[in-house]
Amino acid sequence: MQAAIRSYVELFGHGVVIARAGIKSRTSAYRSLKPETKPNFATLVQLAHAVIEIAKEQVGESLPKSVTV
Repeated sequence: MQAAIRSYVELFGHGVVIARAGIKSRTSAYRSLKPETKPNFATLVQLAHAVIEIAKEQVGESLPKSVTV
């Protein structure tokens, strides 16, 4: 799960995802994404929710107006 979230965070940009997640400590966010650390599950959940929101917005922008996301 950590690797999947990390790849999407890299795709959308660390700063954008961390800001959307409302995480105050960038260090905590980066530490939770590092493969050699034991991640903070709550931080990963925050990042995952932010990634989902950003992805939904991007998909919504590329769909015709008649399609609802």
